[in-house]
Parts: sequence; C-alpha cells; structure tokens
Amino acid sequence: MSNKEIFVEKYQEFHQELENTVSELATLYGFDERFRKIRDSFASLIKDDMSQARREATESLENTVWDRLVIAFFGETNAGKSTIVETFRILFNEVHREKERQRKGEGTDGEIVGNGQSDWTKFTTDYEMSIHNQPFTLIDVPGIEGEESKYLEQIRMALNRAHVIFYVQGNNKRPDEGTAGKIKLYLKDWVNVYSINNVKSNTEKYGFDEKARQTLFTDDIKELDKIVERAFKQNIPENYKGNITIQALLALCSVADFAPSNISMIKKQKKLQDFFGKKETVFAFSNFGALTNLVYQMASNFQEEIVESNKHKLFSLYQRTCDNLTARLKAEKDDITEYRHELEYLKKQINSQSETYKSYLSSEIENRIDISVAELQRAFIKCVLMDISEDKIKENIRIQKLRISKQLDDDVRNIIDKDLSDYDKKNHEAFANCTSIKKPTYIDQLPVRSYNMHIDLKDIPINLDFSFGHSIKETLENMVGGLEWFILKKIMKAFSIDSKKTRLIRHTSKKFDQIKTILLDSARKDIAKPVQDQISKKGTYLQDSVGKELHNIDELCQCVQSMISKTKDFQKNIKSKGYGQI
Repeated sequence: MSNKEIFVEKYQEFHQELENTVSELATLYGFDERFRKIRDSFASLIKDDMSQARREATESLENTVWDRLVIAFFGETNAGKSTIVETFRILFNEVHREKERQRKGEGTDGEIVGNGQSDWTKFTTDYEMSIHNQPFTLIDVPGIEGEESKYLEQIRMALNRAHVIFYVQGNNKRPDEGTAGKIKLYLKDWVNVYSINNVKSNTEKYGFDEKARQTLFTDDIKELDKIVERAFKQNIPENYKGNITIQALLALCSVADFAPSNISMIKKQKKLQDFFGKKETVFAFSNFGALTNLVYQMASNFQEEIVESNKHKLFSLYQRTCDNLTARLKAEKDDITEYRHELEYLKKQINSQSETYKSYLSSEIENRIDISVAELQRAFIKCVLMDISEDKIKENIRIQKLRISKQLDDDVRNIIDKDLSDYDKKNHEAFANCTSIKKPTYIDQLPVRSYNMHIDLKDIPINLDFSFGHSIKETLENMVGGLEWFILKKIMKAFSIDSKKTRLIRHTSKKFDQIKTILLDSARKDIAKPVQDQISKKGTYLQDSVGKELHNIDELCQCVQSMISKTKDFQKNIKSKGYGQI
C-alpha cells in the first residue's frame, strides 16, 4: 500500500470507532432528561471531533505532497525567513530564480527579502528546487507578529501542507509568552519542528571587532540557544527536534548576485568579503551549511519524513479526541456522581414504600374484617334478645348480614383505593424530592387497580342447630366481654329470656369466630395478595427503571472510557508499528 492509502485506512479505522461509539451511546435511553443531557453532550462532542477530523483528513489528502519533501519556514516577522529561503534558492538553482535571471540578464537576488516593514511577506510562496538531485519545496509563510490575523488561513493551509517546519527566531532574545503561545497555537503537534536561531548583528561589527569573526557561537548565543530550545520543548515537546543557529544575512551575502538596484545589499556584501577575506569563509562562518545538510538528509529520505508527518497528524487527531473526552468526563464527574447517588437513594425509597404499603393494606383489611364481624355479632345478639318470633329473628339477622356485608365490601374497596393512591403519591414525592429526576411516565400505565374483590357475608350460613356445650355465662362472656356480659345478664334476668334464645347466642359464638377466620383467609388470598402483587409489580417496575438508569450511567462511562482507551491504543500503534514501520 502507498503512504496515501495507509493514511486513508488509518483515518477510516479511527473514524469508524468514533461512529461506533456514537451509535452505542444512542442505545442508552434513560427515562430522565438529566441522563439524556449528559449522554448527548458526549455524543455531540464526538460528532464535532468526527467533523473536524474529516475536514483535516480531507485537507491533508488534498494538500499533502506525496512525491517530495515540503518544508515551511515560519516564525516572527522580520526574523529572516525570506533571507533563508532566498539563500536556498541561490544555492540550489530554484526554477523561478533562474528564469528571472535569464529574462533580465542580470542579478535578481534579494528581491523577496524584507526591508524591515512589518508583515513584509503577505502571501505564502512555494519555491521548488533540488539538492543533489533530491527534489524538495520550501514555503515562505507570513510572520506571526503584526497583523498576522489577516493571513491566518494562508498560514494554516501552509503549515498543514508541510512535512517539516522550521521556526525562525531572529531577534537575539528569548521567545516571550505571547510568541510561545503562538508557537503552540499554530504548530500544535502536526509535524516535526526545528527552531532556527537566526543571529542578527550589524555587518560593521565584523570589521572593527576581530573576535566577532572568530565564531558565531559566543557565550551569549549559546545561552540564547538553550532558552529557545527550552521554550519549544515546553510548548511542543512531542515534535520538537532541536535548534540550528545560523547567520542568514552573512550566508545570503556570501552567495548572492544582487540586483544592481539593491545598492544597500551590494555594499554589505562587499564589506563582508573584505572583513572575512573570501565568500567561502563568510558562508562557513554563517553555519548555513548545517541547515543545508539537514535539508539534504531529509530530502534524501523524504518518504520517511512524509510518513512521520502523517503519523503526527493522525496522532494529533487521536490526541484531540482523547483530551476532549477526558476533559468532558472530568467536567461531568460531579454531576454523574450526584445523579448516581440520587438514583441509588430513590431505589431504596421505592422498595421501602412497596413493603410499607403492602403491610398497611393487609393490616387495614384485617382490622376492617374484625370490626365488621364484631358488629354483626352484636346485631345478632340484639336481634335474638328482641321479643319476636324465631322467623323474625332470622329475617332481621339476614338484613343485618346484607347491610354489614355491603359496608365491609365498600370499606375494603376504599381501603385498597386509598392505599394505592397514597402509594402512588409517596412514589411521586420520592421522585419529586430528587429535584433533578423526573418520574418515568410510562410506569403509570401499569394497571394497579385491576383487582377482583368481593366479600359477601350472606354466602356464609349461620347454622342454627342448638346444641349444648358451654354454659350460657361462658358463651356470652366470651362473645361480648365481661362488662357487657354483666349488663346482658341483668337484661336477660329482668326480661326472663327463654333458654332457647340463650342456647342460640351461646352456640353461635364459635360460628362468628369461624366466619372471621374464613373472611380473613379469603381476604388474604383473594383480595390482599393480588393487590400486594400489583404493588410489588409496580415497585419492581420503578426499581428496574431506576436500576436501568444506573446501569445506563455505568454503560455511558464505560463507553467513553473505552473510546479513550481505544484512542490511546491507536496512538501507541501509530507510534510504533501502525504506519510506516520506521
């Protein structure tokens, strides 16, 4: 595969992983807006990264030169970028320079060099040449001081095309914070970067100061080199490859054939030759040869430089996604933790409410049955004690049975409706107390009131078989209690109640206990349990919904962490073996 095909393949692999992550996030559908907001923030971030990566990859594919080395000269305004580029044009017979010389029939060198005016280089210009039969292209980029914002797009496009960048520092001072910030802003970590410390000095200095002609690398320059290197290592540590110190003006003057109109440069050229003796000495002193040797080495291995450049670009895409996801995860951490705690507390509350109201329901129904049976028993005694015929007693008891049965039926239904309503209210309150969590509306569709309940005492016969066993005193005392029995005994004595009625009251005492037992068993099995099952079912639905929300939070965090890990794996592979094997 060609380098271009490998680049496309590696980009597509990464892009597919981002798409997979967005799709996975989309499957995490929570019932609360808060979760969806967190989820969508990550999905939106990844989509933005995908869009930016697609744009940058497209630009790289469209603008990258694949058959030669491309070097961009970038840096401060008036640092000497154009002077360096012009020297290269002269040394390596740049095509346009040769055509211009032939057209004019005289020297043309120095015309692209600035005159000290801010933003002299206003456009990016490509210069194609070859060094020992190795083709390469130099790009002269507008400076980053003055009004470089006018040329921002040109700068960005030029730097994106370059396989290597030379950053020119040329004011004999350390990069200030503003310049260092711009270095980081513009250069980022796209490609390998070298700094060039272009020493500026008045040419007259080399005439009256013999020591100045002995070496370019004075103590001050050595210290400045260290400062420059330190500034670059701090701002672009991954891609900074080192510093080269030159004196570009001396190098240009040692090789240039200036245009006759460029009187100032011709005078400087003549003085320098007088000071140093010959042009070759001037060139050697400038240390420009170290720069041309580096360019030759890179041009000879331009495929490796292209591979390295594209690896850095891919690495930068991966790193941006990794940094963005890590930063967003950190920013959302407190909100996610708070949301998780609220959900866990809410889940416990739902479980507690379910158990509480199931207990309430059973207890209240049983209590209502106790009251109803006792009321029926009292009505029965009252009817028996009345001075009426046995048939009339039976008729009165039948009527009381119907009345009390209906009342019990209504009361139990009201108990169920009230407890279910209170249970719903408590659940709503539990969700409302978690101010950021909205109760899942679809849960309310659960048919919690679909119980089938009917209690009818008229279906439970009272056997009027008057058999004897206990004494009348014991029977009535057990039925109505000590005090009531004392009063009842006085009444019976006063009115001379016959023994048949007495036997009837005594005999039916156990019957009422049987009635209550049957009613309680029936209520537990046929009424309370189905409703309790509905409460359990609803509670389970709510707990499962909250549990799923908790699971979704875990899945979301795992999904994002997985993408971060995959991104780091992409970086690791691209550095070591994933592209180019160099």
